[in-house]
Amino acid sequence: LPSASLYSMCHVFCELRCLWPAWTVVAMFSTAHYNILQLDIVAPKEGSRMPPMEKVVPFVPFLAVAGMSIDYSVLDPHPFWVGCIYTLGWLGYIIYFLWALRMFDLASPKFEEERPEVPGQA
Repeated sequence: LPSASLYSMCHVFCELRCLWPAWTVVAMFSTAHYNILQLDIVAPKEGSRMPPMEKVVPFVPFLAVAGMSIDYSVLDPHPFWVGCIYTLGWLGYIIYFLWALRMFDLASPKFEEERPEVPGQA
């Protein structure tokens, strides 16, 4: 879903030359991504050292659409705005890297102690 929102956003900006449809497309896909992650990752994993990135990662395309809105706007290409765009991009990279670490943390096996055997218990 993040790739669908990014593809749609880039299509709207580059081919249609529109601004507001890009924001609405990103909002729809980000909302769907957030809801799917909430259904998939129900409870936090015990012993996890990673923050719950599943609450943050669906909204990374908003950083991209904000950066593209600045880039395609009528603002003069001042170093401040270029720095803002690069900051938004690097923030997205960092969030996706933390998301990958969170997925590794969720998928990594954990040692569980066996329950003592009691007659009559399954």
